[in-house]
Amino acid sequence: MDLDFGFARTLYGVSLMVMAFITLLGYAVYFAAIWRSKTLQSRHLWLTSLACGDIIMMVHLVIESLASLAVGYYPRHNLECQVGALIGLFSGYVTIGSITWIAIDRYYRLCKPEKVGENYCFYVIIVWGLSFLAASGPALGFGTYESAQENTVKCLIDLDNNDVNTRIYILLVAAVWFVYPIIKMIRYNRKLVQETKKPQPMAVAVPLTFLLCYLPFAVYASLKITVGLPKLNPVLVTSVYMLPKVISVVNPYLYMRSDPELLAACRHAVGLATVEKKAE
Repeated sequence: MDLDFGFARTLYGVSLMVMAFITLLGYAVYFAAIWRSKTLQSRHLWLTSLACGDIIMMVHLVIESLASLAVGYYPRHNLECQVGALIGLFSGYVTIGSITWIAIDRYYRLCKPEKVGENYCFYVIIVWGLSFLAASGPALGFGTYESAQENTVKCLIDLDNNDVNTRIYILLVAAVWFVYPIIKMIRYNRKLVQETKKPQPMAVAVPLTFLLCYLPFAVYASLKITVGLPKLNPVLVTSVYMLPKVISVVNPYLYMRSDPELLAACRHAVGLATVEKKAE
């Protein structure tokens, strides 16, 4: 993705830095909360997987933002661009897979406790392995990574290359890493609400957040690689590319809020529990 040096590029860099700071702060509190609790560590294996994926993405974003803010600096060489694309895709796929499994795990814990933890370590390895394989698709000949240009600030999949392999890759990724996860999330969250017969705010919040963050890019990429799109405003395109990263900003706070015991541990980690107790 290219952005000329100027206001839009500066705003992009600053936005990435702010997003990275908020995300890393949230996960710092999360890891501080579970550090001394074996129970929370085992209960939130998938949230820890999600945290690791999001942290990889945010560290990568810090590098991107610094490159974007460095006026006059040639941001990338092609190898750097390809490695950046691999990291960006990999962390995104890990995030999606982990979010999907968190929805399944929540259903199991409330409705099918006998399935909780069953082969979870194996599935975590599968999610991370498939994520890396999917992110490596362009390196294996399925599609291509973007090449570095003078004003390149971000590299991902080259959507201007619409050969057969690229189309297959984009459509396959859209099916496996967008359509399938959202179907699984909706299915297990609906079953959770039906079987518990209680309000479940997360059953709405998680699928809705996922749709809002990933749907614009999924539609944009699918249309661009199949029927083609006219030249769009760079700020609009940048927003479409940034939306999937917003979910990483929301994740730590959304999931910490969803578990009362974890939330209490997080409050204790930052000293809020002590303050509240004294106030009482």
